[in-house]
Amino acid sequence: MNIFVCSFHWKKYTIEIKLQDKWFHLLCSAFGSDFELVMNNAGTCLVYFIAKLDLQKEQTLQGQYLKNLTHTLNADLFQRFSQFYIEICNHSDWEQETARLCIHFGQCVFTHNLDDFFFTSDIKVLVEIYERCLHNTNPSSKVTTELMLAILLLPLFSFCGVGMLWCLDAVHTILQWQGYVNVLECYHLKEIQDELDTLLNTAKEGHLHELVEKTNQVLTVAKGVTA
Repeated sequence: MNIFVCSFHWKKYTIEIKLQDKWFHLLCSAFGSDFELVMNNAGTCLVYFIAKLDLQKEQTLQGQYLKNLTHTLNADLFQRFSQFYIEICNHSDWEQETARLCIHFGQCVFTHNLDDFFFTSDIKVLVEIYERCLHNTNPSSKVTTELMLAILLLPLFSFCGVGMLWCLDAVHTILQWQGYVNVLECYHLKEIQDELDTLLNTAKEGHLHELVEKTNQVLTVAKGVTA
């Protein structure tokens, strides 16, 4: 089990293990373990694997695995998995590459319009996590050399924290998700707009031109959302 977790920590490991169907079902089975460590490792592997398919431009296969996840886990286990995902997002260090994978997993769900994947209450918590990230993440933190090597597929913006860029991507995706209006009824939209306005002013004051451009893009989408 640990070999799968290790394969997703790019700073230490260079060999990537391709997860086949048999391993997918094994991890789903392991997620039902009564041992917390086994469950956590299996859940983490599932999140990271499905997220990496998006980075590898395997969106069709990714959608299939997301749907398979809903069919393979029984109702109780799937609820457990959904809550587990929200929990690891809530405790993620948003300046680490693993946070990027957590964010991408959520983006994948919304991009594939799997409206029943998460409970509405869980999505609201996810929105609150994104809002908190906008408020707390340092936009001027530098990207380290190791982290730059770990995120070669992500366009890098000079002099702005990579965690903030990931957060902006996450907010952008959830605002464009059709369920944000229909299901969440624009939950915390005003608060998100306020945080984006504050971030935009901070970026302008710091002459963080790329961050200004990115924030403007997301803010335009946020202001265009109507209930």
